[in-house]
Amino acid sequence: MQNGKAKFVKEMFDDIHGQYDFLNTILSSGQDRRWRKLAVKEIPSHGIIIDLCAGGGEMAQAILARDSFSGTVAITDISKGMLSLTAKNLKPESQGRCFLVVCDAENLPFKNNVFSGAVSAFCLRNLTDLTKFTNEVYRCLNSGGVVRHLEIAHPPNSLLSMLFEFYFYHLSPLIARLFTSKTYAYKYLPNSLKIFPPQEKVKDTLGKGWSSVSYKNIMGGISAIYTLRKGEK
Repeated sequence: MQNGKAKFVKEMFDDIHGQYDFLNTILSSGQDRRWRKLAVKEIPSHGIIIDLCAGGGEMAQAILARDSFSGTVAITDISKGMLSLTAKNLKPESQGRCFLVVCDAENLPFKNNVFSGAVSAFCLRNLTDLTKFTNEVYRCLNSGGVVRHLEIAHPPNSLLSMLFEFYFYHLSPLIARLFTSKTYAYKYLPNSLKIFPPQEKVKDTLGKGWSSVSYKNIMGGISAIYTLRKGEK
């Protein structure tokens, strides 16, 4: 049974799925696409990669676009609406190289040790329990597997932080209103960052039990990529 936050997030993304990717690109001035390409660079080029909380499937598409990638992508999301958007977005040449699964990222319906890598973009702050989530990802990953999580973050520089917070918390909801009537979603999404921990805390929470964990700030900490590795047996 879904808790209150998970139910709200599922219903919200079902409601806004038609405009979600477009508005991500508008609100980030196109930087979200560059960040995704950076995030998938260290993902293994073989086996099955799981795209967690996939949204419109842009992370999966960034993986499939890599010339070196010869594997398969499991594209997962709690929202059927989002996965319907993914199905529309997938290029014809991607057919047969990916499959879609509706599921909760904190209760993955997969066997142990089946994926060679995992990715997510902008999903961490929408989760209920980061520890439960990272444990589930660990369980499903092969030994030596690599995970890359991309998320909006907290710039450590005080001036940049002030400018970013003014844009993210105040201007971005106003911009979103020009393109969508679903204004409640674009109040929730920025506000979710206010209670989301800083990068060091997120790293420590995600990395418990993993052989290594690190993060890299992008654009001064406006976003960050968290890298986790599961030890070899």
